[in-house]
Amino acid sequence: MTTTAGETEQPGPLWSTAAVARRMGVSPATLRSWSRRYGIGPAGHDPGRHRRYTATDVAELDAIRSLVDSGVVLTAAAELVRSQRRTGPPAAAVVRPAAAASPVAALVAAAVRLDSVAATEIVTAGLDERGVLATWEQLGLPALDGLDPLVADDGGCADSQLLLSWVLATCLRRLGAPPDAPGDRPVLLACAADEHHTLGFDVLHAALAERRVPVRMLGATVPDTALLHAAARLRPSAVAVWSQRPDTARSEQVSGLTEHTDVVLAAGPGWSAVTLPGTVTRVDDLRAALALVSAVTTPVPA
Repeated sequence: MTTTAGETEQPGPLWSTAAVARRMGVSPATLRSWSRRYGIGPAGHDPGRHRRYTATDVAELDAIRSLVDSGVVLTAAAELVRSQRRTGPPAAAVVRPAAAASPVAALVAAAVRLDSVAATEIVTAGLDERGVLATWEQLGLPALDGLDPLVADDGGCADSQLLLSWVLATCLRRLGAPPDAPGDRPVLLACAADEHHTLGFDVLHAALAERRVPVRMLGATVPDTALLHAAARLRPSAVAVWSQRPDTARSEQVSGLTEHTDVVLAAGPGWSAVTLPGTVTRVDDLRAALALVSAVTTPVPA
């Protein structure tokens, strides 16, 4: 089967339908039905020939079963696993034990169970192994996206999203900023005056801390006067203001900051339709924001 665009899985041990069915605890007919309905299973099957499952096919089915066992409906579980083909790394070439699942699937399953302990362990392991940005892009964000189909119009399963957001923020905030060195000009981060979404800047704060860049975070819903006062006191190397939603983005909150710093970033999707002064840089990608800020800062020696 194809794992990512232009990349075909290398030949390896192939599994029969009967063997995979026994592993999953379902009938061969059910497996064939899943393949037709949800696009999970061998690709390019020729009519009249036996299906053969690759290690990647089996790993995807393991992930689906883990999600379903945790209470995720089959349609949503299959969609999450399919999305991993597009946004995540390919599944392992060697089939893991039947109880194992991909980190994203395991994190979604933990969130659905409202198991904050398991979710914290998964996120912490990701941070240790991959670092901040890779963990966010390959684990945290895909898991949050994977919960979207489960949230009903009446708010059902929103508790899982809230728990996962809290776990991610808690794990990221444990990566404290380095101590200041004499003469340091820290980066100043703040959310717009009516903006309650802080997770994007929790990621940026942790990524800067990981690089030993001095940073201050003012948090959610920062009033204009408080932000200007902090900028005047700190004389930061850069100021970034986060807006998740258009109704929280106001050019007035960023226009006066250039008196106190050389770099002002309007960060987040909320700024997309706002007319900004030429002295303010619009950025909605965390990697781009990190690169811009890192270019004007000096890491603290370890």
